[in-house]
Amino acid sequence: MAALRDGDAAAARRAFELALAEVASGEVLEGLAEALYLEHEYVASAARYEGAYSAYRRERQSMAAGRAARTLAWITGNVLGD
Repeated sequence: MAALRDGDAAAARRAFELALAEVASGEVLEGLAEALYLEHEYVASAARYEGAYSAYRRERQSMAAGRAARTLAWITGNVLGD
């Protein structure tokens, strides 16, 4: 998404939230999670990464699921301290 590449996390968040209203795909959830992370909304970001992991598993995208799980683990352990 161009907004994320341009560093506009707020615009990316709005775009992904609109997309999420249409489809809860792993790609949309992961994009929203990244935008939330860039906005320092770490708890919400972790929740969206968890959703992305589940969606990717349903979509049988194991590499993407692993990426979402790895990012979720990093946020949980290093940012949230759990």
